[in-house]
Amino acid sequence: MVKILLQAGHAAWTSRSGYSYPDGGGAPGEAQWAWDLAHLMAARLAASDVESLIMGQWYGYELPEPPEAADPADLFIALHYDAAVYSPPTGCFADRWANETETDATDSFIRIWSDSYPLATGISLHNERRNARTRLYYAYSAVKIAPAVLLEHGCGSPVPVGIYPPGGDSKYLHDHIDVVASVNVAAILSYLIEHGLLPAEEAEDMAKIAELESKVTELVSTNSALSDQVGALREEIGKRNADVTRLTDALATAERRTRPRYVEVTTEDDIVHPFVREVPV
Repeated sequence: MVKILLQAGHAAWTSRSGYSYPDGGGAPGEAQWAWDLAHLMAARLAASDVESLIMGQWYGYELPEPPEAADPADLFIALHYDAAVYSPPTGCFADRWANETETDATDSFIRIWSDSYPLATGISLHNERRNARTRLYYAYSAVKIAPAVLLEHGCGSPVPVGIYPPGGDSKYLHDHIDVVASVNVAAILSYLIEHGLLPAEEAEDMAKIAELESKVTELVSTNSALSDQVGALREEIGKRNADVTRLTDALATAERRTRPRYVEVTTEDDIVHPFVREVPV
């Protein structure tokens, strides 16, 4: 049976040997997001008769590498997102181990994912952001029998990190993690088909699902944008109505101040004159 190793970047977990690995940090919210993404992907892979194994973080602890990492598998994928440390503070990329021996396989998956993920999510591709950390990622060396890649899905931090702002992709990644999972799985299935490991029908079905979810996301985003515009218009109308009320009150006050006032005038001996004159004051 085909098998995929999924690493939820920075997530806490327990290996099958009983070692408990704590949360490894990462960008704010990244560990939980990656853990949720890995499980969504695993469920979709299982529906296509593809086995998967989920792992978390293990670098930086005085614990052995998990035995799961060395399981024979057809692909290893490390799931991550970035803080907004780039300009612009948005964008995704994929990388592989600098010492990878199965470069044809890893480059094939990276090509498939790079062609599909930005198109489906609207998150721009920035493969020029590959760096020493992603080329020499610690988990690669633990993966003994599987082509290994790392996916940075975008700038997903929902809050500022030091001098850096919240990630420009945060809202999409957290609101539409289902779409991310479907696109990733469609890329995996396409890769497996391209390498003769899976019938073509499975990838076609997943590709259709990913496309539909992407369209639904687009409609939801459009509807949200329209709702925001309506809200802004209502707020502007409210401000203008308040301005009209203020102007009306100001005019009424001005009229009262300029209107003549009158008093009654009597004779000096307090005897009212046969007729009373009203004199403006």
